[in-house]
Amino acid sequence: IANGRITDRDVYKIILLTRNPLKGYTAQNGLIVGKGVRIGFNGMSDLLEGEILKVERDSISVLLNDTLEFIYIDFE
Repeated sequence: IANGRITDRDVYKIILLTRNPLKGYTAQNGLIVGKGVRIGFNGMSDLLEGEILKVERDSISVLLNDTLEFIYIDFE
């Protein structure tokens, strides 16, 4: 695979054995309203902790425990 493409010309077909019936990162990973989360970002040594207050399409709004600030994360 190079640049997201299969380079071996002998491969002519790929069959998925299983597929998650739920669509989107939030649904597939159980990110629902009321769930507590710990979030880490590259370059940050500490994790942010909070509660999911809103799920819309494939994004979440989280109320941070320590600062009571909201952060918005879009997984698209």
